[in-house]
Amino acid sequence: MENRTFQQVFKFLHLHVMPSYIYPERFQDVFIEIVKAFKYPRTETLSARALFSVAAPHSYPAFLAVLSWMVDMCKDFDAIANHYANQGEDVDEEDRSEDANILFFDYSVATYSAFLNGANTFDEYYQKLLGLLDDLKAKYIENAKKVSEVNSRLQEQLNELKSKPDLKQKYLEERARMEKDMTKFEEYNNEMRKRIAKYTESIAKTERELKYLEAQCATVKQEHMEMQQVLKSHNTSLEEIGRLNDEQTALEKECANSQSLAQKLAKEQSTLENELSKQIAKVIWRQSFVFICHFTQKFYYHYLYFD
Repeated sequence: MENRTFQQVFKFLHLHVMPSYIYPERFQDVFIEIVKAFKYPRTETLSARALFSVAAPHSYPAFLAVLSWMVDMCKDFDAIANHYANQGEDVDEEDRSEDANILFFDYSVATYSAFLNGANTFDEYYQKLLGLLDDLKAKYIENAKKVSEVNSRLQEQLNELKSKPDLKQKYLEERARMEKDMTKFEEYNNEMRKRIAKYTESIAKTERELKYLEAQCATVKQEHMEMQQVLKSHNTSLEEIGRLNDEQTALEKECANSQSLAQKLAKEQSTLENELSKQIAKVIWRQSFVFICHFTQKFYYHYLYFD
């Protein structure tokens, strides 16, 4: 790094913090003063003569450390500036006096800025800080009184509650009753879950039946459409269909009458067959009796004449 490059970088960082500063013609005349003004902790390692040989092995680390320290200082400066920018342009100073940490931060920033601008005493800032701290102390005392009053009321309520020992037993009984009710409620919930499961199964079954019926209905509709197509293909009129239906009805009635007559005739036939069977049995019995009588008589005659 050349001497000119170091000077340009240092001036850029310095003017970033103090843009109103004006450099003289000879940079080496003010370099040490600027570094001391910023309270650089290793000022003794620098010298104006060393600026002519910045890149020398024995001086380069010291100047590089200065630039690094200046970069960190610029970062801190930007952080402070951004902090104030985020607070808004119309922030009331009294709003910042609510926190002692913020007051101390503002005091430190203000005194440091004044120090960078050449101030050696900060009585004005100190007196203003004391005034703000007194106001803050008064607010804290007022808040402490309010908190004390609230604590007193709470203590009175606590003493009143302690003076009622029956409340504990009452609450215990209430808790036991609620636990018992909770048990009943759990049983009721279990019963409801069972019913829900049952109803869910019934709904699923009904949905399956509904789907089956819908499928059948679709099939019937399809058959109806096919039948209509067949009727249209045969050019059958509605009158012809009505006549065929009437004929079918008449034939069904005639068939029913025929079936009734056939049943009646079958019943009569069964009755006649029973009568015929009885008559045949009588005839057979008579023939058997006559045969037995004839055989007995013949045997008797044979016994009389040949014995």
